[in-house]
Amino acid sequence: MKEIYFLRHTTPDIELVYCYGQSDIGLKESFDREAGRTRGQLPEDLSSYKVYSSPLQRCYRLAQKLKQPVIRDDRLKEIYFGRWEMLRWEEIENDPLYKEWRVDFAHIPAPQGESFRDMADRMEAFYKDLLAGGEEKFIVVSHGGAIRALLARLIEMPLKNMFHLNIDFGGVTLIEAGASNVKIKFLNR
Repeated sequence: MKEIYFLRHTTPDIELVYCYGQSDIGLKESFDREAGRTRGQLPEDLSSYKVYSSPLQRCYRLAQKLKQPVIRDDRLKEIYFGRWEMLRWEEIENDPLYKEWRVDFAHIPAPQGESFRDMADRMEAFYKDLLAGGEEKFIVVSHGGAIRALLARLIEMPLKNMFHLNIDFGGVTLIEAGASNVKIKFLNR
């Protein structure tokens, strides 16, 4: 059985009224406190764990604080919102493509961006690579949307329902995975 801890980055230093997706923004001043709380949800001894992270600083910084070396993997990035990146959501709502996207965000990409299915595909490819390797224990630092998309795939939930899963900033989710089964041991601690 593989043991995989998925961690969401801590609170970003941006108002949550912005669509920030893959924009590389920093973290709030509360980072050290939040990272300490997240670390408290993991096993005491991390020496046998291999650590992966989205290359975006809001994830990589947390991963480095937990254990080094850290392997950066682009597949762990948040969804790319294309031309909507760093716009306020109220601005995006005025885009004529927004209504169509809202109806089927799982399959319709953001303008010049990607769909949630695209993100789920890359997360699933990453996950399958973990299962195929020889290591048994992992820590993966990623983003709320990316973790939700993978969990939805693993439990065969339609992507359109993935936001029923809450993934807090600094939240920890533990998955145990075998060749033919997966068990979510806990979600969002």
